[in-house]
Amino acid sequence: MFRRLVTKKLWLLLPVALMLTGCPAKVNPTPTPSETTFSLSPTEVELEATGGTFTVKVNCPTTYKLSSKPDWVKDNTTAGSGNVHTFSVGANPEYEVRKGVLVFCDDIGTCLPVMVTQKAREAGTIL
Repeated sequence: MFRRLVTKKLWLLLPVALMLTGCPAKVNPTPTPSETTFSLSPTEVELEATGGTFTVKVNCPTTYKLSSKPDWVKDNTTAGSGNVHTFSVGANPEYEVRKGVLVFCDDIGTCLPVMVTQKAREAGTIL
């Protein structure tokens, strides 16, 4: 009878002991900043009213994609160009500055913007 009582108490203490000791922590090596930082360069672009081209360099430790862009910005990036994206913009037909945002997102849901500004067409300019 004493043996049963001891065994029963040990079974009652087992869950408590497991809760107190917890699970072993996973040890991950500390990655270097270049391996963990998702960044874009540049983060702002300003173009003349006549248009032009620009590039954006993407530093990303995982896969990523260009999630969105303004209709007036053309993506000229070719396959195999790595992490450098080339864009072009035609002449601004409006007499107002136009602004847009390129959005790059990685595969874990982090999104970063590149602000694109194009100067206004000057009054009297013939396109």
